Amino acid sequence: MNGDSLSLVAPRFIVGPWDRLTAQQQRIFITYVRANFGGEAGADPAAFATRLWNDSVSIANSGGTPGSDRLLNLSRLTTFVGVTSMWEKRNVIDQVTVVTNINGDQPSGNFRLFGELAPTGGERVKKEFDHSIAGSGHNDFSVSRREQGLLGQPNGQFSMTKDLLRFDSDVDYRRLLNPAHNTKDNSDIRAFDGSKSHLQRHIGRYGGVPLTMQDVLLGPPSATDLFVAADIATDAAPEMATVHQARAVTDAFIARFNTTLTLDGLFEEMFAPGAIQYIKSTGLFDALGLSEELVNSLSEAELVRVFKRLMDFYYLHNLYEMRTEFLGVITLGERTQEQPAEIEAALGSVPQLRALVNEDASEDLAVDTAAELDELLAAFERAASAYRERLRAGEGRAELFRANVRSINSQKENPYRVETLDAEVADGAPRNIYTVEQGVFTVQLVQAGADMKIIGLGIG
Repeated sequence: MNGDSLSLVAPRFIVGPWDRLTAQQQRIFITYVRANFGGEAGADPAAFATRLWNDSVSIANSGGTPGSDRLLNLSRLTTFVGVTSMWEKRNVIDQVTVVTNINGDQPSGNFRLFGELAPTGGERVKKEFDHSIAGSGHNDFSVSRREQGLLGQPNGQFSMTKDLLRFDSDVDYRRLLNPAHNTKDNSDIRAFDGSKSHLQRHIGRYGGVPLTMQDVLLGPPSATDLFVAADIATDAAPEMATVHQARAVTDAFIARFNTTLTLDGLFEEMFAPGAIQYIKSTGLFDALGLSEELVNSLSEAELVRVFKRLMDFYYLHNLYEMRTEFLGVITLGERTQEQPAEIEAALGSVPQLRALVNEDASEDLAVDTAAELDELLAAFERAASAYRERLRAGEGRAELFRANVRSINSQKENPYRVETLDAEVADGAPRNIYTVEQGVFTVQLVQAGADMKIIGLGIG
């Protein structure tokens, strides 16, 4: 029943006992007990469920590994808490008649619940989760819906069978614009990307949950620990020079950005030839709202201009937020000061900025004309300029920034994460993409001759 547990510094997350669950969450867990333990649960499945939950929580909170498959590991407990609280907030939990599987960290079908709906449940889900997912559907679960549009995160999701009676359901925490969007921890409430923890995103949208995240400072990783995937680790030694080179380029990029506070100049110097075409192929401009016709009409230089304005805004927004808001634990979302008026005005001036910053926003993001694009880029620059001015003036608190960096690092397997992703093709020849994460920065790099060059940037 249990999937592989993440290599966490325990106890990084503390799960609440049975009496911290809502009445509906308790009901759902009892259906899971009935479906999986049958006669073993005896005449009082509620008592069996209480013991099972509390015994699982006791082991998980101590950092231990369950001694039997009957107990739920940490990833399964937190997945249950996250998905069911999303259902309750979205007013569909009463339509779930049974949960058959609680999947945690495992190779496939991870961080999601499987089960069955009442006869009216599928239509309720389609009403509350009214955004279709293009190209969606997997195996028997071919009817897929999410609660928000393309850029809204967190985003509760259901995939159902054609008869709308069986489902799998998860919460999608990362934005489409993040190149790590489709990694397996995308639906893990314990993960951390960009400048926010998934737990913070979850509580901001769905309310409080019986789950506490600790602020743990990890030491620097060993050289071989830079390789996260096991199959990469076996070949680590020959790759180490390339990995160190990728880290060195990333360090230089971050140092330069933190000094200049803009991609102007950096893109021309540090990015690989053809990088903007690779960035275009990832769908970033489409996800931002630019129509296919408009994107195809733009020259390479114009696409670079759009990318630089977008990334300037996003990195400056995150860096400013880290100096003015504690992003770490359960005090989540409380600012030490209000957003400056000129930044508020810029953020509210176009729908794309409202959707990128306000995770509850529902906006028409379409950008079809050159004039609309110019308006969007001007708004990006107004907001970026306001952030830049305040960062240069030292606004915010350095100790708050350091606390946020510690929180970001504590929620990653390593403060620096390097891995090879799918090969990218340049001039007909594939090349590996290396990803390095430091704080709010996600940098993707490729080998370009004897040098390492940047091919893309991530945003959280």
